[in-house]
Amino acid sequence: MPTILHTADVHLDRTFGGSGMKTDIANNRRQELRDALRRFIDLALDQKVDAVTIGGDLYEHERSTLDTGHFLRQQLERLAPIPAFIAPGNHDPYVPESLYRQIEWPPNVTIFSEPAFQPVPLSDELTLWGAGHNGPAMRDNLLKGFHVSGPGRHLLLFHGSDTHAVPEGKPAHAPFQPTDIGATGAHFALLGHYHQARLSPRDDPTFAYPGTPEPLGFDEEGDHFVLLLRVSQDAISPQLLPFNRINYRTFHSDVSSILTSDEIRAAIESFASTEEGAAASLIARIILQGQLQPEVDFDRAGLLNACAERFAFLDIVDSTYPAYDYDELAEESTTKGTFVRLIRRKMKALSGSELESAETALVYGLDAFDKREVRPR
Repeated sequence: MPTILHTADVHLDRTFGGSGMKTDIANNRRQELRDALRRFIDLALDQKVDAVTIGGDLYEHERSTLDTGHFLRQQLERLAPIPAFIAPGNHDPYVPESLYRQIEWPPNVTIFSEPAFQPVPLSDELTLWGAGHNGPAMRDNLLKGFHVSGPGRHLLLFHGSDTHAVPEGKPAHAPFQPTDIGATGAHFALLGHYHQARLSPRDDPTFAYPGTPEPLGFDEEGDHFVLLLRVSQDAISPQLLPFNRINYRTFHSDVSSILTSDEIRAAIESFASTEEGAAASLIARIILQGQLQPEVDFDRAGLLNACAERFAFLDIVDSTYPAYDYDELAEESTTKGTFVRLIRRKMKALSGSELESAETALVYGLDAFDKREVRPR
């Protein structure tokens, strides 16, 4: 039973500039992506797979360096004699200045340089067909008009957009519909482009996106994978293998009942896992929300300095708002002032749960007046 280890969208040399990370932290993240590729090669050797496939966006062309090119060559060379097949994508297209053309690759590496499928026999009964992007904005369907030929099982390797899953406002790259894969006569497609892992259709998959092996931002929270594909005469069995070591997480913390800055610091630090090594793997965004009491000495920069060492990276988002001064609001000659006076007058006759409900209604009403999002309290 031949086995193939597949990944895509590693995005070596990514800047991480838009995430607010300082230079040293962004450098660490880029190194972690290299470590991920190194671990991928280690896994291929440990699993004794028959081939390795990479579905594009292995690196980011506009920021790539020859240092990265030589790193890739050295890692892929470690696989020999296991063959490695690369289908360039929109971020690492096969263009004249690309690393794919500048580096002298070892004999076990095949790079599909054209936007037309080329066959490579993996065995007498298994053929891999690969195609690559030759520019950053390929809008043609690579599968249109194509059909495999020859005996046995056939696999496709390319970087493209399943049109059923294109995010709103995003362009589709090498777009295709799921039915296009079967129409080619191929039995399975190994893909790249989308950063979340997906086997499709779920019950009987005919194509797979492994997703990014390591998450690249807060929009990629959760587990990340590489794909192990087992091929036999009777079946093709894809298996997603958990792979990431870095985790992005977003947390929310309501500060409405907090009276000291120390309590806010403790709340932030509570999100850091106590497991060994968590500080090196958790990239956290903590959103502080709710009413901030006037006696709290809130200093976002100070909290970042105090808590950052508990995380690989920490981003604190201040979505709080000042607590309402009901006495001051009641003095206003406005609709809001009238509302406060009315509710407070009714509250004088209430107690227990009814009083709590009235207090909540007062806050919700003021939130609505100020056009704030009304959150459960």
